[in-house]
This record gives sequence, structure tokens and C-alpha cells, in this order.
Amino acid sequence: MTRFICDQIAGQSQQQRHHAGNGIVAAQRWRGGAPMKAISTLCAVAIAVFAALPATAQAVKLKAYEIEILLSGNTVFGQWDGVEYRQFFGEAGETIFASSDAGSLQGDWRVDAQRDELQSIWRNAPEWKSWFVMEWDGDFYWVSKSTPPTPFRVEEGNQMVSE
Repeated sequence: MTRFICDQIAGQSQQQRHHAGNGIVAAQRWRGGAPMKAISTLCAVAIAVFAALPATAQAVKLKAYEIEILLSGNTVFGQWDGVEYRQFFGEAGETIFASSDAGSLQGDWRVDAQRDELQSIWRNAPEWKSWFVMEWDGDFYWVSKSTPPTPFRVEEGNQMVSE
């Protein structure tokens, strides 16, 4: 693979080098006189720099089935408007939200498979609210049109009772 990259940087395929005739002399003439050693050094430096670059993490919007697997039967923990909360997502579609300032709320949750978004509604609320679930660098975030990325963590099972 390294050889292929170096050949492409030099502007010459292996087949072109083979048909050039007299090895290095023909290759130098074909490249306008650039010495092979300089090109090889340039290739080695370019590959070393590329390999040393850190992998860039990208935010990924979870698909509907991934949201269901992540949340179903589990509890999430985070901060909403600066207040600690926890929320359980039952396998039958029930949800319970608890925070120190709002007490607890009960409602329902579902995943819209066409939009790949989490939806929830609280008792006596007029309509369902929607959020995308994003993952970035191993962390999860709620995101909506009105909600900036809000981090949360997931713990297995129903963790609504503090220990």
C-alpha cells in the first residue's frame, strides 16, 4: 500500500515504471529529473505525518433501532437546565423522570422509525416532544431544534431509587 501511495505521489504507476525501460534513469527522465531518493523521502514523510494525525471523532445520529436498544429498560442520568435528573425508559413504553426540583413525572416514550428520533409525552401534556439521540466520542447527547446538545449517560436497568 505504501508503494502504491508513493507511486501515485511521484505521478507514475508500477506499469509505467516497468515500461519506462532503463530503471532509475528512465524514471528520473519521466519525472523531469527528480531523483528517486527525494521522492521516496517525501512519500515517507507524508505517510508518517498522516499516520500521526489523531482520528477525528464525528457526531453520529443514532438510528431508531439503536435508540430503542440504548434506552429500553435502562435509566439515563444527566443535567437539564443545570439540575440533576434521572429518567427510566420502560420496555413497554412507560417513562419516569425525576429531578430534585421538579419531583417526578410519568409519561410514555416511543421511537419514530421514519425520523430516527425519541418521542415522549408527559401525563396531561398536549403533544409529544421529539429529540435526536447523538453519539460523539463515546458520549450520548439529546438534541432538538430548541435543545442544544445535552449530554447524558446510560445505566442498565431501572435505577430510579437512589442508593
